Amino acid sequence: MVDAVADDQGRWRGRSFRKMTFVCLYLSHPDFVPDGQTPRVHGSPGRANSPAPTDDPLAALHNFSDVQVMTRGVSISGQVRDDAGQPLAEAEVGWAEGSQEQMFFANGLPTTIADPQGRFSIPHVRPGRLTLQVKAKGRGPALQSIEARDGLGPLTITAPAPRTLEGRVADVQGRPIDGVFVTVDTWRGLRTLRTLLQTDAEGKFRWDEAPAELVQINASRTGFKGIAFRTVSAEDGEARIVLRRALHVDGSLRDATTGKRIEQAIVEVGVPDPRTGLMVWREEDGVSASSGDLQAGIDAEGRSEVRIRLRAPGYETYESRTFRTDEGSVIHDVALKPVAGP
Repeated sequence: MVDAVADDQGRWRGRSFRKMTFVCLYLSHPDFVPDGQTPRVHGSPGRANSPAPTDDPLAALHNFSDVQVMTRGVSISGQVRDDAGQPLAEAEVGWAEGSQEQMFFANGLPTTIADPQGRFSIPHVRPGRLTLQVKAKGRGPALQSIEARDGLGPLTITAPAPRTLEGRVADVQGRPIDGVFVTVDTWRGLRTLRTLLQTDAEGKFRWDEAPAELVQINASRTGFKGIAFRTVSAEDGEARIVLRRALHVDGSLRDATTGKRIEQAIVEVGVPDPRTGLMVWREEDGVSASSGDLQAGIDAEGRSEVRIRLRAPGYETYESRTFRTDEGSVIHDVALKPVAGP
């Protein structure tokens, strides 16, 4: 992400475009409709791996002739209240274009903060379906879908009474794990709450502004194999989560001759057979290599040492050194050697 600010003539300059094959521009200005989740695309990601193209889709950006037009939108305003009708000061109001069903990946919601009387104003949004999300101190989150248009009167959004979501994270022996990051990933099909929790010395976490509905959470900590999209509810009592110990191996995947990244490789984990001492190889979840990156969260429960093996078409098979599973987190760059010609 590279930011640039236009001058009083609307002109801007960025010095990071020389070797790019595609660019996504996102424009924002307080007096116009921001681009939000909809980029202005120049070029194509697929061009990065294609033969030398004959045209330059970024030519207008390179020669400063590109012109982008921003439009004014409609204004939305209203008040956030609790279920007793009292205004909620400093409530956060976020919004995204489209209906709730179209918002799943709206991670970067633009937001505004309500004043001491709970009043908020959004000066410019694109006419059409809009979904508003409210978060207020001491209340549960709220959603409201509207049709944004000229002449729309003031809105009233009610933030419901909060629920308390509690949980405990332990290892396979039942011992509590502290310092686990617990993130609220999905609520009512949306990934917009941006709520981060952390376990204490007893492995416990607590969220006092949870909704009544089901949510999906993720839990992760270095040295353990994380979990994702675990469905929990404030109504179901303490959530119990078990994390298995893991060895994390991360690094780059390159061609040993050219240094270019290798797009895809098969990664296997090797564990010595206790009877023969020979390596037994198999693919495992959470262990992969793609787009020039090696990412491996290897199950370490009951294992004292492991290796990794990589295979890619046109390259010699690579086998790593032996990793102790108590190493926790390791940076391991891999350079595959091309198969020698006949």
